[in-house]
Amino acid sequence: MDAHRHTIALDGSDTNPDASARHGTRADRTSQETPCFPIETITPVFRLVGAKISVGLIPDPAGNFVLPAILLSERDDPKCAGEIAAQQVVSMKEIVRIKHAGVSMRDDRIPASRSLAVVSFAVAKPQVGDSPRAGSGVYFPLEQLPPLTDSDRQLLGIAFSAFLDEVLGDAVTRRLLPRGILHRKTDGFDGRSPLASRIGVHRAEAPAPMLFGMLPDPFPMSSLRMLYEHILGVPLDRGNFRRQFLEVIELGTLVALPIFQRGVPHRAGQLFTFDHRGWERWSHESGDRPTATLAESDPVHA
Repeated sequence: MDAHRHTIALDGSDTNPDASARHGTRADRTSQETPCFPIETITPVFRLVGAKISVGLIPDPAGNFVLPAILLSERDDPKCAGEIAAQQVVSMKEIVRIKHAGVSMRDDRIPASRSLAVVSFAVAKPQVGDSPRAGSGVYFPLEQLPPLTDSDRQLLGIAFSAFLDEVLGDAVTRRLLPRGILHRKTDGFDGRSPLASRIGVHRAEAPAPMLFGMLPDPFPMSSLRMLYEHILGVPLDRGNFRRQFLEVIELGTLVALPIFQRGVPHRAGQLFTFDHRGWERWSHESGDRPTATLAESDPVHA
């Protein structure tokens, strides 16, 4: 399929041609069609084969296994393209759900060119036998993947991370798993799933929570509570919020300063700051650090 193309003016389209003529110059407003990045839709398909989560791959002309993908033309619907890509390894009637996972660049699929990859993931009904029911793909357990390009591993990692978010964010899952496990596995740090390391996904630095960038530095605890209340549209119990706030301080991500608010019409509150080094230490340790709550069996109410 043809890649998207668009037209640009090489010498600046915001110049007034009449003004150029008045100044005795003739602006040459040549335009040409300039190719944009080719756009691909990549849709890894996850399904249970036996008792293992597996992903469907297809052989390329060189005999290597790659993720199912198609090139988009400017008339293609990205959602339909995701379904078409998935159907290379599974029939549509076997697909339970397709969801968008992210966007990335890739360098190794289109010869001598980069492409923009729109990544989705599909979940298919379980496969009881060893042979696929439809499509020309082959299913590999995530623990036993064949050699893949670095780009395909990165894109598979994006899809699997979105798959994990979908599984762990489910209301039923949140009621069934102990809160200590959920706390560790939903924060996006290391150790969410051993399957991610088998895919070969490299650890990404955990970005600092963006809300702290919106607050003054230092800030009173009440400012953070009111920001949450403003975003959520619901009041938060001050006592519970303070207790949980102090628990976060114990984790090392916030630091209580020996200074208080000034010039406020109410009782001056203590000021706090976000500790970026403490956040990094916690994010490095969070996936493997044992917690007392891991033995809890109380369900979490979402």
